[in-house]
Amino acid sequence: MEHSTGAKASFYGAIEDATGHGFTFASHAHDVDALRRVVSCFIIANLPKEGVQEAFESLRRMLDFYSTRLFQTTPMAPRMLSGTVVSASERPGLVVSDE
Repeated sequence: MEHSTGAKASFYGAIEDATGHGFTFASHAHDVDALRRVVSCFIIANLPKEGVQEAFESLRRMLDFYSTRLFQTTPMAPRMLSGTVVSASERPGLVVSDE
């Protein structure tokens, strides 16, 4: 069970990574997931150059996976089919004997 205090926080900041690239951000966090997104951006911004491509590919695959999953779990309306009965037959009953 998740507990919420209803507290909201705003974060503003600027960082510079080891390569000299600067990043600024603003976040109005309403829950722990919003804060995790901000911290994740810090982590990615501070990865060494060798890890950036791997992080990008991993995040792209995760986005593809969860986007597809979202669409697959959405309930679809039942299909309506119409047709004409052209013939009918009756099968004999199934008889099972102990012999």
